[in-house]
Amino acid sequence: MVETLYTQPTSLAIGAGGGIMLCVTAAYRAQTPPLTVAAFALTIVALLRVITAFLLPKPDENTSRRAEILFEIGAFSYAFLVGLVAALAITLDVPVEAKLLAVVNAVAYGVGIAPRNAGRPVIAAGQLTFALVPVVTAFAIQDDIAYKILALNIALLVPAMMSIALNVFKTLRNSIAAAETSARLAEKMQTLARSDVVTGLLNRAGLNHDLVERLATLDPDEKLALFWMDLDKFKEVNDALGHQVGDRLLAEVASRLRNVTPENATVARFGGDEF
Repeated sequence: MVETLYTQPTSLAIGAGGGIMLCVTAAYRAQTPPLTVAAFALTIVALLRVITAFLLPKPDENTSRRAEILFEIGAFSYAFLVGLVAALAITLDVPVEAKLLAVVNAVAYGVGIAPRNAGRPVIAAGQLTFALVPVVTAFAIQDDIAYKILALNIALLVPAMMSIALNVFKTLRNSIAAAETSARLAEKMQTLARSDVVTGLLNRAGLNHDLVERLATLDPDEKLALFWMDLDKFKEVNDALGHQVGDRLLAEVASRLRNVTPENATVARFGGDEF
């Protein structure tokens, strides 16, 4: 489900923009070097993540693992910096509004990112942990009992949001599995509808479909040859020896036709004893 991480780069850009504004504003109001450096680092990481999300090609089977690792590095780095900015704002002597901006950003990020990246629960859990653990730690070491209670409540957000993320993950997984099963069944039904059960060749519908496709892709200087044949006295054999023998005869004819025709040729049983 790596594709789900890159399906909505716009939401990532909006979240990154909001995070940058809150952290930069908090650093500006605080006017302390540690918070300023952390906010600057967060801005760089956020911009790099947005650029990567928009420019990186959609991951496929060959590149999905590399795309996932790249996303993890950016996601965990950004989440850690979000938590670090909030922890610094809590522990340093800065204005209350700076603390409020940084903490609200960290909590909102943790709550919002868990369901968004639920397609990869490990990544969602990592981001949630990196964003909220520094905040919980910073509040827990304060002397005021109100801060300690706040730390406990924020800590409880981690298992609560992870349960939501896991539920979303299960829903996504079941939906994808159901879609893949439906696609396989549809393909199988289409094959059966265009195949002759006795010979394994294409039937009338399959031949019509194949002819339409071949004629549509035929070059102007190319020609298409069509050979039509039927088995003489097949009805007499079928009536005298039974349908089982008749079916075996049709299957043998089909096998021989496959062996003598080119690989790119189409062999079909048009109906009855006609090929």
